[in-house]
Amino acid sequence: MFFGAMLSYFLMIAAALMAIGLSINTIWRAIMAPSGLPRQGAACGSCGYELVTLAEGRCSECGADLLKSGVNTRHTMVRTAGSLAAAIMGWSIIMIVLTSIVFGVGLAFIAMNAGGMGTTTQTITTTQSFRPDRFDADGDGSRTRSAEYEVAITFDGEYDWNIGAQTGTVTIEVSGDDVTTPLTLGFDVETEDFTVTADDGTLLDSGIGYTGDDAETLLAAAGLDTTGAGLAFETQQLGDLFEGVLDDPMNFETNVLMNSTPTVGGLSNSGSSANYGGNSMNPFTSSSTEMFVAGGVLLFCGLVYLGGLIFIVRRRSKMIARPRAAD
Repeated sequence: MFFGAMLSYFLMIAAALMAIGLSINTIWRAIMAPSGLPRQGAACGSCGYELVTLAEGRCSECGADLLKSGVNTRHTMVRTAGSLAAAIMGWSIIMIVLTSIVFGVGLAFIAMNAGGMGTTTQTITTTQSFRPDRFDADGDGSRTRSAEYEVAITFDGEYDWNIGAQTGTVTIEVSGDDVTTPLTLGFDVETEDFTVTADDGTLLDSGIGYTGDDAETLLAAAGLDTTGAGLAFETQQLGDLFEGVLDDPMNFETNVLMNSTPTVGGLSNSGSSANYGGNSMNPFTSSSTEMFVAGGVLLFCGLVYLGGLIFIVRRRSKMIARPRAAD
């Protein structure tokens, strides 16, 4: 995947450089006087000598038959060398590429100075629910679950894309028909304090440093037989899910379940909800100053683009209408 991403970036950069190169060539041909451009009237198509008369049908300098060699004028030579429309299109391509680069670099600089180098913090609230899969425990073709229970894992806090959960809480709720004691685990991300409370508010356990290895204890406290068929693997998955939500609250269920290969038992995602808050890398949700700077970059590039258009049109008009100064 890394090689594919790098190849894609390389191809995009190469395509951008080629587009800029072709655009520069198109503009150059459209605004620069072609070689042999006559200063005033017409010129011989063979040697470029400026003609005074066409009465004899031959160039007075090289004797070429003008019907065969042709007669060049300023207008026709400029038109043949390059197109004004192509030059405008080329200038537009150049400015689109350069504006994209300046805009991207500018926003990255603003974001890093506003939130700190490398800060990519997202405020989110997300809940993922899981139920055991049906499987053939006895080998007789009947498919049942290890137990009728459901686990809901909620993360509510701040998450850094590079580091993981930074602040907030992780809540694990265990309920279902086979659960004798519905309970809730609350875990503080910063202090690592945790509490386990029953559905009626009774405190069942508390302490510091809850980890995924304690998942078996949690399900046992809910009244489930963790030694039963399938539940041992589901307990391991629940522990992985708890560790995963601390690393990546936005995608932990996908990362854990896709990398699991159960033979008996297993958990499936049975529902989800999410609310994504402010992102420090998004300048449009941070401050009016960042909006002002971003708008200034676009305004500056727009003025440069407009100035370039005026220069191209004026340069070409003068090249067609005004004779070139004598050497």
